Amino acid sequence: AWRRKVLQADNLREMVFSMVDELSGAIAYDFFPNGKLRKINGQAMLDAKELNDAVSVMFQIPSRIEEKDIQPFNDKGLKDLLLKMANDAYTAKETQLSENTLRQLEKMILLTTIDGLWKDHLLAMDHLREGVGLQGYGQKDPLIVYKKEGFRFFEMMMNQITGDVVRKLFAVQIASPEEP
Repeated sequence: AWRRKVLQADNLREMVFSMVDELSGAIAYDFFPNGKLRKINGQAMLDAKELNDAVSVMFQIPSRIEEKDIQPFNDKGLKDLLLKMANDAYTAKETQLSENTLRQLEKMILLTTIDGLWKDHLLAMDHLREGVGLQGYGQKDPLIVYKKEGFRFFEMMMNQITGDVVRKLFAVQIASPEEP
């Protein structure tokens, strides 16, 4: 269904930014679990280097976030800051590459990522089906194990699609044709 939606849509910016929103929320939650600053060695503190590294890897943009930049200083403030940074970077990329080119890249990257990871998922499910029969020896119902593991694999695939698409779209650059 997701693939069909990508094929039918002309503008996938909204879909991309729902992924950006999801990833920003995950990063914010990682640093502010349950809305409170994560404790490191028993002390609540923000590891700015780790945060900036996470932002740089995910959104392929240089990041120098400090505590004073996060207003309010909680998970919502961090998520809002990340969304603003991502939106600014994506808008700049749209200007640099042209809106039409970026729309085509969005479609191409989404389709190739979904297709590739779906094939990997089907292969993993095949291997799971072959190995799940042994669960009966451990007094576990093989069907229940298959369903639980299959769902876990599916969730991992969906998360990987989201992360891969965002990283690729923020990293993509078009080389200018070389002069003869």
